[in-house]
Amino acid sequence: MFLWVTLLPADETPVSEQLRRQREYEILMSERQGADRYSEELRKAWSHFTVLNMPQAIAAFEAVRQAEDSGERDGVQALYGLALSYRYKQPGEDKAKARDYFNELVTKYPQNTIAAWALLELGIMENVYTDKGRLEARSYFLRLMEAYPESLAIHETALRLADTYLGKILDPTDIQEGLSILEKHIDRYPDNPLVGSMHYRVGYFYFACLQDYEKSLPHSIANSRLRMEDPYRWPEDYWHTAMNFMRLNRVEEAIPWFEKIYQERPTSREAHPAREMVARIKRYLETKKSNKSPAAVPDDQATKPEDFTQ
Repeated sequence: MFLWVTLLPADETPVSEQLRRQREYEILMSERQGADRYSEELRKAWSHFTVLNMPQAIAAFEAVRQAEDSGERDGVQALYGLALSYRYKQPGEDKAKARDYFNELVTKYPQNTIAAWALLELGIMENVYTDKGRLEARSYFLRLMEAYPESLAIHETALRLADTYLGKILDPTDIQEGLSILEKHIDRYPDNPLVGSMHYRVGYFYFACLQDYEKSLPHSIANSRLRMEDPYRWPEDYWHTAMNFMRLNRVEEAIPWFEKIYQERPTSREAHPAREMVARIKRYLETKKSNKSPAAVPDDQATKPEDFTQ
């Protein structure tokens, strides 16, 4: 369904879970429309869907869909609800019917903003672990981004489109194509709600798969400064940024990022290793400053930049 990652400015503390959920709800519902005539019926249908009572949800949505006096907003909600209900119906999900209802929505109401979300769902439903599935998914995602450039759906679509290239075959050409999609989207929409996830993916694949630490570094820094709302992720992001500096032999610049780990999250699993890394870097810098020969330094003291990145 919908995938959103909320972000915090670097100087803010995490908000409560209740406020976070409220903010995400407001984002997700910004393109939802009220009903024309069947508000109460649709409210009940979505209530059934929320508690996974799919048979009742399907019956309620179908009744609105077939009503002769229903308006466009009623019809859009009914079709979207039917598609989701069949997709997530357990046991016995029916992806074929889900696709039919999503396609009916797009065909019957192409100008409605929810049509973009229907195309997104159609792309997500494809099996991207097969060549055919990847091509089908890309066709839906590209169609969405071309036809609905003003929709909030384009941000998740960019991530999904990139993911059809990233990590499926681990081919350098495919990886570069996926990274290009995300880099262009970041440049065009630097404040989009998913920019943190985009920076993370770009930084990770440049670092781990292409070993291009220069290109990885700015994305790693950007992701660390944005700070995804889950504070348990921060130490991992800081560590990744620090290691980018280490791989580039810019060891002094790594120190503040290692320090942020145990200063902000002292109980994290990365806290102790971060302290050790800072101590080792400082010993290395002191050795370098005093012009000592590495051979003259005890074995338990790191003295070469490459020691830090093994």
